[in-house]
Amino acid sequence: MFNHTKYCFPVQYHEYEASDPVNITKKGLHLLLLANGRCAVQQENCPSALAQGGQIIITALPTQFIPMGICRLIGVSLVGIVATDFALEQNATRLLESGACPAAPDALVRLVTLQKERTAAETAALSFSLLCLIADANTQKQEYPRLAADAMAAIRQNYADLYGVDELAQTLGISKSHLVRSFKAATGITPGQYLTQIRLDAAKQLLLHREYPLEIVASLCGFSGANYLCKVFKKEIGITPAQYRATHLPQQAALERTALEDMLYF
Repeated sequence: MFNHTKYCFPVQYHEYEASDPVNITKKGLHLLLLANGRCAVQQENCPSALAQGGQIIITALPTQFIPMGICRLIGVSLVGIVATDFALEQNATRLLESGACPAAPDALVRLVTLQKERTAAETAALSFSLLCLIADANTQKQEYPRLAADAMAAIRQNYADLYGVDELAQTLGISKSHLVRSFKAATGITPGQYLTQIRLDAAKQLLLHREYPLEIVASLCGFSGANYLCKVFKKEIGITPAQYRATHLPQQAALERTALEDMLYF
């Protein structure tokens, strides 16, 4: 009989909402989303790191999390051949911006909150899919000049609440014209275009993984309303949000069911 736990499987689930320190000592690859707040990440013989809300903490070391006020941590500790190989490739604890991989936080939350509703095969496949998402974010990483990198990080962290490039420039303490010129020289697109891309990426994930009406999707992703979301989505993607959901949702469900089996047998 096939053993689904052999390759990539949760050995422990984590859900904490507290101001007291949290210790994770089990062996495995630990993936934790800091849903809100800030916390210090401390490990033996390693420099401390400060995690911000929205970041995914990736580590294979025993770790103590020290909240700066009330924080919420949610995640898993994974074991198995694939998880072990992934852990060995991590030279140090990483803080992954959720905006750099918009699908990862949602996949991680679903893995934890729906644990009792999934079979072992489904849990293994979803765990593997989560690692693939994070691995893709690793390979797509690119070095940018400091200003462009800071602007991209600010957009990824605040895309839902950011009013536009004017507010972004004010946040960074520079003029709008200098920001636009420097950002486009580094990335090939304007900060406004990048903001739209990030918002659309977030909207795609909500359309696939949540049954929210379009008005709520628009609000969560920073669009002024459902009509404007539909207008931008159709212009940039070529189809409406409803068409995207109808077309891709069956494919996403099939991918989650078969991702691990495809890797093992083909």
